[in-house]
Amino acid sequence: MPLSFAQERLWFLNRMGAEAEGATYSIQAGLWLEGSLDPDRLRQALRALTERHSSLRMNFIEHDGVPQVQLRPAYDPLEVE
Repeated sequence: MPLSFAQERLWFLNRMGAEAEGATYSIQAGLWLEGSLDPDRLRQALRALTERHSSLRMNFIEHDGVPQVQLRPAYDPLEVE
């Protein structure tokens, strides 16, 4: 799958080393949660989130010097440990 113009810009900046200088998009946030955590509901929420937003499942790969998008399957918490 070819890259969009925005994705191509990010790929180019990464190749130029500009990513380390903060030239790409990055947002950090923290949350304080109260109450007990339900691991099953958290897994379900992460799965639903990654199914809904394909950008969270994208990797950029290079094939013969041409950047391409590799779309991974939705998050499966049982596969990641």
